[in-house]
Amino acid sequence: MNQKNEHGCYLQLGSLLNETYKLTGYIASSELSIVYLGYHVESSESVVIKEYYPKSLVMRDLDNTTVIARKPSAQPHIDMLREAFRREAAILKRLRHKNIVEFMNDFEQNGTSYLVTAYCKGQTLESCIHQNHPMTRADWVRKTLIPLLEGIQYMHDQGIIHRDLKPGNVMIGEDGSPQVIDFGSAIHLDTASSYPIMTSEGFSPLELYSDKSTQGTYSDMFSLAAIIYYVLTGQVPMDISQRLIQDNLPSARKLNNRVGALLSFIIMWGMAVKFAKRCPSLRVMKAALHMEYYRLKGLDLSIGKLKKTEKPTPRL
Repeated sequence: MNQKNEHGCYLQLGSLLNETYKLTGYIASSELSIVYLGYHVESSESVVIKEYYPKSLVMRDLDNTTVIARKPSAQPHIDMLREAFRREAAILKRLRHKNIVEFMNDFEQNGTSYLVTAYCKGQTLESCIHQNHPMTRADWVRKTLIPLLEGIQYMHDQGIIHRDLKPGNVMIGEDGSPQVIDFGSAIHLDTASSYPIMTSEGFSPLELYSDKSTQGTYSDMFSLAAIIYYVLTGQVPMDISQRLIQDNLPSARKLNNRVGALLSFIIMWGMAVKFAKRCPSLRVMKAALHMEYYRLKGLDLSIGKLKKTEKPTPRL
């Protein structure tokens, strides 16, 4: 959780923000922001606080708190990226779903912007996969994959696409329930796609590598299918750049024969290189996941019964 204060760019632990939130730890940092763990001083509720801090463009002032531009000429770029940061808060305000991180607050302080969300006690899906891969148990499909899809479907119904779905942006609670986090690349469907996008090898579709390409719910479909592929096989899908000339991506079923043929087909359909050829609806994917749950549940029950009926090997 705690990380070394790189070049003094992090706020000091114990700092009080907005007279409401006290910082207790460092969670992560990126090119555009620093993420802290904290708590509400009145309710003691744990929160996550994201600070806008484009580290190549800004630095701390002499008070080690205020954020200032490294060069005056960088200010227009800083302001443009800050608007994108504020957009994340505006989008999260609109979303209320148990499988999407909960918006708590946003405010301006120290010459920069902050976003506060609820703290999800657990770990990222990426960490879960590293510990348990491949995950083809029926309860994983029911508790994690189907609710994850439902959160994304809700988001799309509100006219929003995430554009950065990946295992590292899905938190898994102690009960196995998922929450989608990090809406820094998210946009409204009717918004120009020129806002910053974070791409991830294996999980980002082709159209996200160009701000001139058409983007839509099918972009998230690709990423969700790639996540499910990773969960069920334990292997990151081949990057889209390696699939352009000849698509040799092995099916999920080929890598793990416990994966059902129908779900494997839907996953590969969702990960089609050209967006026009992808599975057109998350509802189709959801139906396939439900069928997979019952198939795996039956398979697990059959294996359990077989083990019970097996006679112990006689000792010689």
